[in-house]
Formats: sequence, structure tokens, C-alpha cells
Amino acid sequence: MMSQNFEIPAQPTAAERKLDVLAGRWRTTGKSVTAHGFAGGKMDLQENYEWLPGNVMMLHAWTGEIGGETCKGVEVITHDGAKGKYFSHMFTNPNIGRVYEMTVDAAGVWTITGPTERGRLVFDTEDSLTGVWEYSGDGIKWEPLCEFQMKRTG
Repeated sequence: MMSQNFEIPAQPTAAERKLDVLAGRWRTTGKSVTAHGFAGGKMDLQENYEWLPGNVMMLHAWTGEIGGETCKGVEVITHDGAKGKYFSHMFTNPNIGRVYEMTVDAAGVWTITGPTERGRLVFDTEDSLTGVWEYSGDGIKWEPLCEFQMKRTG
């Protein structure tokens, strides 16, 4: 079950510092399928991850196109020390709001889990990562949503 309330530390901890790997500007390219209310087709996004004041919450904003349609969104990523998990609060068009749990393993692979979607971010290099997202209506059978590459541009 996803947390509704959690404590945000007053100062950054080692957990928040793990998010540093995302900080910066990125270009995302890839392809998504048309399914479950998601636009399908070619993806081309400009993304920015930056620390909010205090360096304990990271803001992620993006704009671009997916399947020829404009896609814009924002996300705030936080860490809940009591639960030992990160949480993503994401809002994007068309009228989608989600809360995801996030974990990072010892190899630096980020796993993002929500009620019907899950994703993985795998760093190929410090400035390049590969991502995949999947959808499940029942939590058992998973279908591809998208595959993409992110390259750091700044």
C-alpha cells in the first residue's frame, strides 16, 4: 500500500543524495504503444531534474511529444526514511495523477512501482540510461507501455 503521509527530512541524507544521479537536463527518445489511455508512437521529450530548495525533494518536469501529441508533466520525488522508499508524485496530461514507490538497488537500477504501471531505469553510463514501462490490469500479466533512452544534455 502506498503511503499518503510521510516525513521529509530537514537536511539531505545519503538517501536523497542517491537522486543526484538524475539531476540535470535530459533528452528522451523512444517508442510507446497505444493502450490503456496512453498515446502510442514516437517519443521525443526534454526533461529536467532539479533539487528544490533544501535539497530533500527533487522536481522533475518534462515537455515534448508522444505519438505526435504534446506531453507535459511534473513530478516531485521524495524519500521516506521510515519506510526506506522513495515516492514519486506525478502529474501529466491527459489528466493523469499517480503516486509511485521507487527503490534503487546496489547496482543503481531504479524500480518504479504503481497500482497498474511499473518501470525500470538502468544507467548505461553516467550520462545515458535505458528505461522501460509496463502496464498490468491484474498485477500478474504485464504488457509493454514504452521503451526509451535518456541522454544527459546539461
